[in-house]
Amino acid sequence: MKKINILFGLSLFVLGCLTGLIFSYGYYKYHTNTANNDSLNESVSNYHGIDVSNHQGIIDWGKVVTDKNIQFVYIKATEGVTHIDKSYKRNITEARKMGLKVGSYHFLKNTSPVVFQFQNFNNTANRDFQDLIPMVDVEESVSKDSIRLFCKLVEDHYGKKPVIYGTNKSYNLYCAPDFNDYILMIGRYGPKKPVIKGSGHYDIWQFSEKGKIPGISKNVDLDRFHPNFSVEKLYLK
Repeated sequence: MKKINILFGLSLFVLGCLTGLIFSYGYYKYHTNTANNDSLNESVSNYHGIDVSNHQGIIDWGKVVTDKNIQFVYIKATEGVTHIDKSYKRNITEARKMGLKVGSYHFLKNTSPVVFQFQNFNNTANRDFQDLIPMVDVEESVSKDSIRLFCKLVEDHYGKKPVIYGTNKSYNLYCAPDFNDYILMIGRYGPKKPVIKGSGHYDIWQFSEKGKIPGISKNVDLDRFHPNFSVEKLYLK
């Protein structure tokens, strides 16, 4: 009987220890996740602009303008030789009407002559309606000569070198370091900042694709300035 009592006591002791460990682990995980979520929320609230396309659906720009974080908006205009974003005209008209600073971008394809692609962009993105320097989106394997030609055509027509957008991977593969002296918007989602090959650094960091903005029902890209950059450097005029 005495042996049974000892075993029973040991069992209770072990059970108590296990219960304590489980409780401690749960407490740790809860507070760790809460801290991480707080950090994430703090990070996501620190942005300066957005970029949109038809994928965001019909946008209520009267509500978007109430978000005082937004200092600029880039709107997709064209892609390749023939494609025009079907929401472009409405987006740029309504956004400017609300007083937002807007610019247009072209998605550069590797299947079409650059000159014809520029004509598509030029015919769509009226220079008089641009507050910001145009942007070229380089995510496909396009030769540096083609990128350089498109940039020259933009500079000749709009008066300034375009902003170059790429993901952290695509920019380093297809552009760096030849275009590091351009204004660069680099997409890299998450906490790690973009890193480019060669000298220099990103100017605008597209750090999230899951932004929640008043007036936009779907997720939207959030963009953040480098500490050495400001919106005035994007102004076309």
